[in-house]
Amino acid sequence: MANRLRKTVRSIEGTPVEMERGEAVPVTKEQGLSTLRNITEMLPGAGFVTGVQKGGTEGGIDFLAELMGLAGGALGTVAGPADTVEERAMNEAISGTSSEVPLPKEKPPVPDDFNKNFMFNKVLERLGVESKDQEEAIKNLEKFAELTRNTESSNNYGAENIPVGNNKKTSARGAYQFLKGSIVPAINRLERLIGEQPWMSDLRKSNNIFSLTDKQQDLLFFGDMFEKTVDKTKGLGDNLLKKIVKGDKNAMFEMYKKAHHTGKLPPEAENNARRKFLQENNNKKQGGSVVERNPYDNYQPKAI
Repeated sequence: MANRLRKTVRSIEGTPVEMERGEAVPVTKEQGLSTLRNITEMLPGAGFVTGVQKGGTEGGIDFLAELMGLAGGALGTVAGPADTVEERAMNEAISGTSSEVPLPKEKPPVPDDFNKNFMFNKVLERLGVESKDQEEAIKNLEKFAELTRNTESSNNYGAENIPVGNNKKTSARGAYQFLKGSIVPAINRLERLIGEQPWMSDLRKSNNIFSLTDKQQDLLFFGDMFEKTVDKTKGLGDNLLKKIVKGDKNAMFEMYKKAHHTGKLPPEAENNARRKFLQENNNKKQGGSVVERNPYDNYQPKAI
């Protein structure tokens, strides 16, 4: 029996003479694994080694050690490093070790794009937007954010408030010109939609909008718009959003005035916003251009 097992192992790695002459025929990984399965069936618990020892065959344990060495060498030659679940299981059964990688203690961060898409899907469902219209709805929401950025900061995520005339400089910063006192309420609204995020805790303490990435500033703006009670009127925000997702620029302008600001805009600031949201877009469609810089681009107060 022992000789038969030795022949079985030799059949996959070649005889000593064949190996010396370089005549050993390469075999596949599957052949090596098949042979190893046959061998393991004869290990302790399968009856063979126990039978040899009971029969008094001298060197039974030595033969087992030899057999394990041969099988290990053969499988290493044929299979190489274990790279499948089956191979790892076979190797672990023989060696008594485990190759499992311990799970990380902390969950990996969730990408901001995932959070935004999750939030959009949640809000679009709330607004009753059908699946076939969702792609267009998202484009219009992005357009609303773009027009707001252009009006507030000329699309500059690193913008600071620039006083106009006799106005004092405010704490408004970033693409959407959030005031320091408006940041925490905006975080709370966003959290209701996407849950607590690692960066929120630091922002609550610092109120520093510049600690955020551009995408995180966008998240904060959308979360604020989606969850805010507009003009102290329940349901008004969703009514405007239902029009915005259909591309209604007047609804975008109204949402900007009533949801992104406190109090009434001075005439010059309102005229600037109206031009940004309504007139400039129409001029571009007609082939015209508006090149003059509006002096009220950074008018405050801003978001609440």
